[in-house]
Amino acid sequence: MSTTTQMTKTDAAPIRRFLARALADDAVADEVNDAVFASVVEGDGDPAALAEKLPACIRRALDDADADDWRALAAGLIGEAREMEDEAEERRPLRFIDHHRQRYAGKVPIPEEGEFIIGSQLEDGSLGEDGEFRVTLVGLGCGRRWALHPHLEAFGDGRGALRRAIDGGLLEAIARPVAGREEFARRLLAIGMVDGSDEPLPQGEGS
Repeated sequence: MSTTTQMTKTDAAPIRRFLARALADDAVADEVNDAVFASVVEGDGDPAALAEKLPACIRRALDDADADDWRALAAGLIGEAREMEDEAEERRPLRFIDHHRQRYAGKVPIPEEGEFIIGSQLEDGSLGEDGEFRVTLVGLGCGRRWALHPHLEAFGDGRGALRRAIDGGLLEAIARPVAGREEFARRLLAIGMVDGSDEPLPQGEGS
């Protein structure tokens, strides 16, 4: 058997399923049923004769569709695609960037002891629809004790990422001071975030 014949037989199954669903749709069902009735009751039940009539049923339905119908269909497909994209983004774990472990850290100083950008960053460097927010580590002393206190900074376009982070346990992660930046990074790793810094912590340090 040639490769062409094998391909044709393989492709026939999905095409036939599509045609069967189209012929069963309410838009053409009455016309199809009339053709089948005429073939079985009034004719000789020849499949070849009925097969010649069926394509016309689908063609007439397509001819009845106008530009508004196709635009409505296109809008529905785009809406479904966007919903799937949103669901995929929600499933994608949030990423964080530790400023001090970025290549540009030496050239772009920050006013605090640490800065973490948390959000829906994608692996290609772009930002997802959920946006991002920031947690800075502020050094504060109390008597002889000194520690870094997480300080949350959020803007309107980062509400989606912040909501997801809170659902994942962010409030618990920022509730207590830390001794250093790596300790805070380990807290973020522990609640399921991904270290997207240029120099991420070695695997196993988040446990």
